Amino acid sequence: MSRRILQIVLAALGIVAVVAGAGQVLFGAAFTPHPGNFSANLDSEMRFFAVWYVLIGILLVRASKDVESPGWTLRAVMATLFVAGCTRILSWATVGPPDTRFVVLMVIELVLPLIVTPWQISVERAGEATN
Repeated sequence: MSRRILQIVLAALGIVAVVAGAGQVLFGAAFTPHPGNFSANLDSEMRFFAVWYVLIGILLVRASKDVESPGWTLRAVMATLFVAGCTRILSWATVGPPDTRFVVLMVIELVLPLIVTPWQISVERAGEATN
């Protein structure tokens, strides 16, 4: 797959992460579907962790600009995304099934790193081969 498509995918993912994270920062637990009753502790924790979504989004947008460079930042973000997907499995196993939207997010978080990481590595190697 092409370098340009990878750039677009990473930039789009980054923008989605920034927007979703910012929404969570601004609205807290109320930003989730069907929030019901939630404690101030949960709201505080969700807003805190939402900042990490914003940071990851910024890192993805930044990585989209130079996909031929060694992708350590991108690989770290993808590894983090995969582990985050695994924690959704843990939540499902201990608390119960989430809303369908969160199942979709979990699948994306588990599959996307398995696609993006090798894709970026191939673009990086193709860039090295032309130098």
